[in-house]
Amino acid sequence: MHLGIFVEEMRHGATQAGAFRDIFESANVEWLEMLAGILEEGVAQGELMLGQEPRAEAMALAAAIDGFALHSRVTEHVDGVGARRILQTKIEAFRARQPADDSRTQEGHTHE
Repeated sequence: MHLGIFVEEMRHGATQAGAFRDIFESANVEWLEMLAGILEEGVAQGELMLGQEPRAEAMALAAAIDGFALHSRVTEHVDGVGARRILQTKIEAFRARQPADDSRTQEGHTHE
């Protein structure tokens, strides 16, 4: 099935099943709030530096996680191991954005 058709079917199903949409929206809000909170905590502790506000980063991260979950179940080109590696790289990028005075930089690792 072409992705555009799949997305349209999902949208149609969501509009037809208001109760499902409400349940999904409620769970999604909690998921985004949890991710944003984790990112905010990492920033507050000086462990992470984000490229945009935490809610936007949380939404991008949630979309990536959800997308990999879907693709790993319905395609053969993405598996759990590959998805995990890609997501870990994304999370490590938040650490790599730290200022140059980070202690890891002083050990000879640069973060550009």
